[in-house]
Amino acid sequence: MRYVFVDVETTGLDHKENGIFELSYIIYDTEEKKDLVSKTLKMKLFPGQKFSSDVHLLFKTTPQELRESIMSNPEPERAYSEFISDLTKYQPKGDKYFIVGYNYLGFDDKFVREFFRLNNAGNLYQKLFWWPPIDVSVLAMEMFKEHRAKFENFKQITIARFMGIPTPIVDSHNSMEDVQITKKMYLKLMGEEN
Repeated sequence: MRYVFVDVETTGLDHKENGIFELSYIIYDTEEKKDLVSKTLKMKLFPGQKFSSDVHLLFKTTPQELRESIMSNPEPERAYSEFISDLTKYQPKGDKYFIVGYNYLGFDDKFVREFFRLNNAGNLYQKLFWWPPIDVSVLAMEMFKEHRAKFENFKQITIARFMGIPTPIVDSHNSMEDVQITKKMYLKLMGEEN
């Protein structure tokens, strides 16, 4: 069985208006208990995608610096091509991936599907990934519901710390850090720590 752990950084919260500029993923083989791929793809926005007015605050920069940084990235079609190349290279014959993320259903899934749509992928998303995605935030809520009132919030960094998983001192909005934490959380919740 193979998992694809995914996290994205975006220019806002609306998948129709804003876009992905950083996509990190880990393709993990459960039988070998190892990562087959661990990668971050940076990309420009598609034409017409916008920046939310306050998104720069998350990345501790100015609007101009963030815009220049993102728009100097490679074209999104190139990132898509590399992502699909890795997915098809490691896809088990006659099987699909389980896609896993933290708050994936509430956020990342919409952006990743829009990314596929803008790349004219047809129904490739459905061919690559089983439905429904595995959302680690939902699993953690079920596991820790007795403790929920103690948590200041249910952000990934808060729950990872509660689980004893090392995290950055501050939430840096780095998709590779986030996807690595998601993987550790999922494996720990499932009793499959490697």
